[in-house]
Amino acid sequence: MDEIDALLDEIATHLTLRGRRDGLMKQPQAVSSPERDSGGRARIQWTTVLLIAVLVVGALISAFGR
Repeated sequence: MDEIDALLDEIATHLTLRGRRDGLMKQPQAVSSPERDSGGRARIQWTTVLLIAVLVVGALISAFGR
């Protein structure tokens, strides 16, 4: 059983190293970067501004509709 485990480990190591050498497996990258975070933050700010604008317009229409 130990021989099978050792063989499987060797095969997995070989495939991993070969895949990286061939460019099939890319090195893991950071999930969040400052550029991506600032873009997401700006999108959230614009969404918040638009939501507030829609609420204000709705309140004005409701007030003048009475």
